[in-house]
Amino acid sequence: MAIRSSSLFSLLALGILGITSMISLAQEQDDERESTAEEQMLEDFGSGLKAVGWTLEDPDINFREIYGAAADALFPDKSDEGMAIYLEDYEANQQQEELDAFGGELKDAVMNGSISREDALSTWMTVMDESGKGQETEDGKENDWSDRLENAARNGRMASIHLRIPDGGDVRVLTRPEFLRRDLQYFGRELRLDEATRSIIELLLDDYVNTYEQRTEELRSAIRESRGRAGRQWRIREVDRARTMFNDLAGSIDWDRARSRVAERIGDGEKQAGMIAAIDRFAETLPNVQQAIEQRHASLDRTIESAPEGPDVLRLAANLQAERPRMRAELIESIRLVLDDRQKEALEAIFDQFILEQGRLDSKLGGSRIDLEGALELSLEDRPMDDGTRETLEEATGEVLQLVDQWTNARIDRERSGLELFVAYERSGEPGAERMARNHAQRATSELNAAIAIRDRLLAAQSELETVLAGSDQEVARRFVATTREQGFAPQMRTRWSERALASALACADLDEDARDVLIEYESAVSEQLEPIRMQAILDRMDVEPRIAREKIRDITDEAGDSLGLAGWREPGVDRFEVLDDQVDMQLDSLLQGLACAESLPRRPGAIEPKAPEDAKGKGDGGKGSGKGAGGKGASGGKNGGSGRSGGKAGGKQ
Repeated sequence: MAIRSSSLFSLLALGILGITSMISLAQEQDDERESTAEEQMLEDFGSGLKAVGWTLEDPDINFREIYGAAADALFPDKSDEGMAIYLEDYEANQQQEELDAFGGELKDAVMNGSISREDALSTWMTVMDESGKGQETEDGKENDWSDRLENAARNGRMASIHLRIPDGGDVRVLTRPEFLRRDLQYFGRELRLDEATRSIIELLLDDYVNTYEQRTEELRSAIRESRGRAGRQWRIREVDRARTMFNDLAGSIDWDRARSRVAERIGDGEKQAGMIAAIDRFAETLPNVQQAIEQRHASLDRTIESAPEGPDVLRLAANLQAERPRMRAELIESIRLVLDDRQKEALEAIFDQFILEQGRLDSKLGGSRIDLEGALELSLEDRPMDDGTRETLEEATGEVLQLVDQWTNARIDRERSGLELFVAYERSGEPGAERMARNHAQRATSELNAAIAIRDRLLAAQSELETVLAGSDQEVARRFVATTREQGFAPQMRTRWSERALASALACADLDEDARDVLIEYESAVSEQLEPIRMQAILDRMDVEPRIAREKIRDITDEAGDSLGLAGWREPGVDRFEVLDDQVDMQLDSLLQGLACAESLPRRPGAIEPKAPEDAKGKGDGGKGSGKGAGGKGASGGKNGGSGRSGGKAGGKQ
């Protein structure tokens, strides 16, 4: 069974190869600065290499790679700096890889005929539309790909990014303290601490956090250095190959023959002299570059020897996992020693809230972010909670706490197995690597099953509490269900384009009363139609999310799975939402025709902005064209000749 190649190495290779090109480009652009000896040597070497290559005409010699190896040897600091930048930006690189996978899967789906080119374009544009390509954030920075991917995932348009299995080295739960300094404010408010007790608890929290952070920094540093070690091992293999190439090249050159071939081929005396001078410079610099490559090899050897090895990383991770519950228990016991009986009793509930809140923050599956107690408080408003409701809540909360604890342990186990797999890739030929891959897949499955158990228990508790509440007050029960749906399935419950467009149209000052009455009827009808569509979208999400995750787990060991096609990328229920949006789009296009406010309706996400001049707006191939989209039918116009507001199939997704 073959193990899938680590994405770290492929990205690392691309990053390092790109560094040498950047060095060359920087040298070409920096004309005002005086060249260093190394820069002059590389320039002479490069121009001579080009001249020699012209005389040899040997297709088997990779001159670009030879030049890259020379640049790396003469400027090792630049290459190492590029490595550091890559390691620091590792998470962003993972997200860029997810984008590449997204585009690749859409292309494959079109090639094998499982989706149309039009659907692929529509899906791509919907995700890319998130946050607006090229727009700036509040701090003045342009939104990058990873920002738009995260926004797409948050809005339900790209669920798979939430459910990918991170690469080895992702140990965010293991390296995160269970309590933070900021929690002191919560302790103080809930326990009503006096100043003296507050100061003691602050010291205890500081000591706990400092100790935990020291341990986690040791582990993170070892992981970073181990990643660097893996990259340098890859690099040293490249240097070994470069040495062979240089030796082969030097042995294949007949310098006199090269010069004579220049004279045979070039009649211009000045050009002849230039080419021969370049060959002479290459002959002069070649031994120096070969020496630099030998020094680079020795330097990489020393760096690799000083970096922590994989077993050191695994030992640190295992120790931290073993120490984590002990450190937590010691902190809790130390805090209890300075509290009175009332405060001790309240402390248990505080720690339970910490655990549940962190579980909600870490959760990815739809429904797993439901806050039962918070939803009850909102739905009851100022009314007290009756005994039956409280008993049902406490029973459910106790079970969810146990499930969250099981999920946390399963998550940390998976993080550690990811490190083991990383070490197996790092140490080429490591015995048992395939077994480690299977173990990692099993632990990832356990983590997924634990997450599903949390989701299912929360949804069951929602139903139980709804029944209890409905026994005394149907309106409270209705508010409770609405709140929990918003908490657990926010993307599916969000305001849709059809709702925003109708609200915008109703605000139009040019509407007559008859048109306004029609719009009010539209709005009521859309609200009724959206309810079952949303509920079905929630059911679709609950079905497809575990399937997406399991397909990604199968990828760990290269097991063949069933392709989900667009279901792996598109929002659950998107087709049904789109049909309703199209209907509203056509109704508004007809009702608002000729009114100025038609231009102010919200743009449908992903709609293609027109590039035509001002006087050509609305003259697309088939649409009536409000000027908000590209006009026309199909890939650039509304369905069935609908308004250009939608950008049609290219951007009509919500």
